[in-house]
Amino acid sequence: MIDLARLRAATGEAEEAARLAGEALAIAGRCGYALQAADAHLELAKLASRKDLSGLRTPLGVGGTSQDPTGLALHHAREARRLA
Repeated sequence: MIDLARLRAATGEAEEAARLAGEALAIAGRCGYALQAADAHLELAKLASRKDLSGLRTPLGVGGTSQDPTGLALHHAREARRLA
């Protein structure tokens, strides 16, 4: 699912990429797959850091919270590092 999110991001489908990465993160968290959760956080961090995604409807935050893109990218990057 992470690879599919990366593909969607590369083809310009950021909304779908964020949805897939968020879903992968939820599944990895439920199942205890720390490395897969780290990958999902990294993908979400990359999406959050993109300047052209300010109007993204799919929340990149935790629990649907919205933050500034830089803060959100940092949050996901730190979580990825913690899990890896």
